[in-house]
Amino acid sequence: MLMDNISVNKTWQYEHLRAVDALAENSNGFSGAEIEMVIVEARYKAFDADREFVTEDILGSLTSQVPLSTTMAEDIGALRQWALKRARPAA
Repeated sequence: MLMDNISVNKTWQYEHLRAVDALAENSNGFSGAEIEMVIVEARYKAFDADREFVTEDILGSLTSQVPLSTTMAEDIGALRQWALKRARPAA
């Protein structure tokens, strides 16, 4: 019985590792906090559908969100320009 559990756990891990590339490609520009919220949203959607949470739920939530780095690109650029003239690097 223990060996069956180990096999199932390894299979589950490998299936999700294959999805990491797709998740990485689709989460470009997202912060860690934004990715966390995408996962929370995906889990709620799966729960509402009364099924297990899967990679496609995350991908669906990622495509429905726009990261702040995109929506605030102009403001971020202006802040960086301001910092170049008025701030000193921390390191």
